[in-house]
Amino acid sequence: MSAKTKKMSHRALVIWFIKHRFCKEFLQITLLALLAALLSAPIPFIYRTVVDGLGSLPGAELLAFVILYVVLIILEVLVNFWREKVLTTFDWWAYSAMGTEVYRAIVKLPYHISGKRSSSDLIKLMSTDSYHLQGAIVYGTTRMISLLIRFIVDLIVMYILFGWGILGVIVVLPVYYLLIRKSVQNVEKYDREHDEKVETWYDDSYSPLHRLKEVKSRRMESFLMKNISKSSQEVSITGVKTGRAKNVLYSLYDFFDRGVYVILFSVGVYGVIRGQLSLGTLFAVFYVSSSIITNLNSICIAISDDYHRRIPAMDRIAELLAIEVDSPRQQPADLPSLNVEFRDVKFAYPESKF
Repeated sequence: MSAKTKKMSHRALVIWFIKHRFCKEFLQITLLALLAALLSAPIPFIYRTVVDGLGSLPGAELLAFVILYVVLIILEVLVNFWREKVLTTFDWWAYSAMGTEVYRAIVKLPYHISGKRSSSDLIKLMSTDSYHLQGAIVYGTTRMISLLIRFIVDLIVMYILFGWGILGVIVVLPVYYLLIRKSVQNVEKYDREHDEKVETWYDDSYSPLHRLKEVKSRRMESFLMKNISKSSQEVSITGVKTGRAKNVLYSLYDFFDRGVYVILFSVGVYGVIRGQLSLGTLFAVFYVSSSIITNLNSICIAISDDYHRRIPAMDRIAELLAIEVDSPRQQPADLPSLNVEFRDVKFAYPESKF
């Protein structure tokens, strides 16, 4: 392959990443961060109101933070209960209005921004299984709410660590550890119950980090892979390319997971020894850095896993709408009765040419 061809391929890869990953993944993260900032703004006001209401009681500030923690824990428990209720009953008559808003916010917006056709085509293509797709969307939304609550808790923890020093570390970390452990237990409990179901429509077990779950249909992917014959060589070439990208991204993950911590630890210990940092500030710096590093890790893993599972992807299925099918009897029951000639399928995504 000539140098010019390689250069064009790399350029196409960058263009694809900006259009399809930046517009979807990073836009949602940005919107979530903005929403979290808006909701976290009144926290100091609420805290001061509670403290003033408690008057001159001993330990008024500590009691105020305990009250805030209890409120946040109750909110998170309610979110988990609501999530399980929706996913087990699928009572869409009661949640139809909410489901419509979720659909517009999470599915339709990224498709319009990325310049692709409306995601309503994807809903129509899935026919009766749009029911499960909506369930997955709602689950993703509740996970975003849980992350938002966690972000607010993070702000409170940081407020204590910076303001109270080592006392804040002693008071906060055990409570925060118990809160995180309870949240992880809830997620694991749901995953175990969900794995017992016949269908697996969304799953994040491939990632060591808890992140928003993506909609996926294994039967559709299997069906497409069996019927795409002409582009099999292109798929193989794509696998080599994405494998390299995946290794690079996991290398970044290792760096963020190990190297940054070593650097921060060395600098922090030096600062404490020199007397320029207090122990509480050192813990606070580690707390902030661990949160940032975790987000960077999740982004790297999300992108690499997306590369790995990119052929075929669900947003490609929308390209098959207006094409006739050759043998509808081979289709699974959840696909509509369309006639598609797979040899003439033209995918719109540039990575299929790598």
